Amino acid sequence: ATISDTLDQVTDRIEKELQQISAVDYTRSYTTPGQATVFVNLRDTTPPQTIPWLFYQVRKRLGDIKGTFPQGMQGPFFNDEFGDVYGNVYAFTADGLSMRQLRDYVETVRTRIIKVPSIGKTQILGAQDEVISLDFSTRKLAGLGVDAQSLIRTLQAQNAVAPSGVIQAGPERVSVRVGGQFTDENSLKAINLRVNDRFFRLSDVAEI
Repeated sequence: ATISDTLDQVTDRIEKELQQISAVDYTRSYTTPGQATVFVNLRDTTPPQTIPWLFYQVRKRLGDIKGTFPQGMQGPFFNDEFGDVYGNVYAFTADGLSMRQLRDYVETVRTRIIKVPSIGKTQILGAQDEVISLDFSTRKLAGLGVDAQSLIRTLQAQNAVAPSGVIQAGPERVSVRVGGQFTDENSLKAINLRVNDRFFRLSDVAEI
């Protein structure tokens, strides 16, 4: 689609529909061939508590006219958190603590902050996810006659979280859960694996 086609068949229709919402002050748009981005600006007098309802109206109105858009068009897609602002930004450092310990502490602080009246949202930025790396030895795998993909599938099956059954005890139903999920690096090192009728420890074929 050309810019003209997109402007006439998508952008203008969206803006005209949204301008019927009384709380909308103005809209502005950015149109490229085959793509339209529309920004919605609410009036300064809009009560904060009505904003979620107004964005619901935006979604609803665009859903109502979706059938008038060109066939095969994808969307519309919404980002109603575009106007989020940060009143305060706090940086946390801690000598002697691991990244996991620091993250746990920050999570505790976040839980307390969100309970403060008038706080609408808290977010943790820059948190480092914990990762356990496995470096497989192709020589050792070949010596055992095991391929890496079979080993990975075995590890995934071992670590799966799935219901193991239910015990009926009179009027009570007790869910049964079989242990075996990996909880840390040591649980990976200690695991005994069976692949192609061969038994071995993961640490025999990989550095963890």
